Amino acid sequence: LNRSILRITTSCRYEERRNEALYGGEKADIRSAQLEARYSQTSSGIIQLRFTFSKINYNGLLTAPVAYAMLDGLKQGDNFLWYLNWQRRIGKGIELLMEYEGRKAGTEGVINTGRMSLRAIL
Repeated sequence: LNRSILRITTSCRYEERRNEALYGGEKADIRSAQLEARYSQTSSGIIQLRFTFSKINYNGLLTAPVAYAMLDGLKQGDNFLWYLNWQRRIGKGIELLMEYEGRKAGTEGVINTGRMSLRAIL
């Protein structure tokens, strides 16, 4: 049996984060939209793709540790995150996993990360 399954999901989120005035009074408004797709086929494996856009307004000092915590490592302005994953069984009890992640946070440059692994399933 060779079946293909495609699933696409979207989501939107609005979040207000506030630090108590006693500790600095920082405020962050975060608007996010996410698109995620997953394609599964017996012969080619599983492919997952995720893209997130976040618009952040923040009134605090961006270099302060509280900014990193409140903004989840993102920056003031437009933030883009993307992720691609391919998983496939390549032999009896052996799986190949390849992942790629990218991010563009605010006015900073693009950061790319890739990983590959082989797993033995016993």
